[in-house]
Amino acid sequence: MPKYRRRHIEVNAEQFDGTRECADRLINLHKGDVWRVSSLSVNDPKILKMRVENGISNLFQGDWIIETEDGEIHICRSYDFDKAYKLMEE
Repeated sequence: MPKYRRRHIEVNAEQFDGTRECADRLINLHKGDVWRVSSLSVNDPKILKMRVENGISNLFQGDWIIETEDGEIHICRSYDFDKAYKLMEE
């Protein structure tokens, strides 16, 4: 995952683009912590469920998955992510 910076805090982040390929990759990457909402969403994976630090949250198309240096996972809406984070140059 590319690195982003928020007020001098580095995080790894990836945006969920709503495609089946992205959904499958996230499900495989975060084994047991990401799943489809229902069998209806197999063909339309624009909403996933994800286990995060404070419980279970919906992951919508356009949302960002953020992993802190401590390994905590959070979901951030695109609008908030764009305001708070800047892509780090390698």
